[in-house]
Amino acid sequence: MVLFPPLIHFTIAEGAIIEVIHASEIPALAIDKESLLVPGCSVKCVHMLSFQKLHMMKSLSNWLERRRLRNLELQAKESAKALKLQIEKRILPLGYLRMLSLACTSSDSPRSDHYFAPPEGADVFAACRNHAMLLWERFHDQPDPWHAAICSVPRLLSGDLAIADMIPDHLPERPYVTDHGAGFCLVLPVRATAAVLPMPETLKDQAQWTWLAGSLRQADVRAWLNEHRHQLQWDDKEGIYRAMS
Repeated sequence: MVLFPPLIHFTIAEGAIIEVIHASEIPALAIDKESLLVPGCSVKCVHMLSFQKLHMMKSLSNWLERRRLRNLELQAKESAKALKLQIEKRILPLGYLRMLSLACTSSDSPRSDHYFAPPEGADVFAACRNHAMLLWERFHDQPDPWHAAICSVPRLLSGDLAIADMIPDHLPERPYVTDHGAGFCLVLPVRATAAVLPMPETLKDQAQWTWLAGSLRQADVRAWLNEHRHQLQWDDKEGIYRAMS
């Protein structure tokens, strides 16, 4: 508490003046010093001699409050950035494709209400499987085929082979328009299917014009899945399906 007689009384907290009261409401206290230093601030609060100078102190109070709020905002941003880096490091074992599927479903953004942020020490593979089911339950019933396909990818990349048919079943009728790498999320369902299933190389060709609804590729992938599904086993660490004899 700092008292400036006979007119102004300030309450100081964390370096900012948060309250100004007219001296008529409080007892007077004589101070002989020419000036007082506000704790936590390099600006000197000049001893008030007249009521006309009150607006100066209000301006100082506002400036201190703005500086305090700005510092809190910067601290919050730095803390959020550090936490995001910790989470990204924590989920690195998931590998490129699974992390890409998180990005394509907005699961890598702290602003998203389905941000994937497993706690420290958690089994990231189990957490990824749970998150894949969450995404599926919330978004797979959207009207366009791509949503069903992209929501199938996290499940496919978590060892849920039962969902594999959803990707060839929801191929586009015409190729997606991509430009110099842009639109990679649009082709991720096809890319993931070709990458993690041990299909023949003739079926792994990812040229968009071959992966269309009603195409020969669609029929061949479906047939291959029906024939080999029972032989496939998921490898969590490698992020692929292996053909077991």
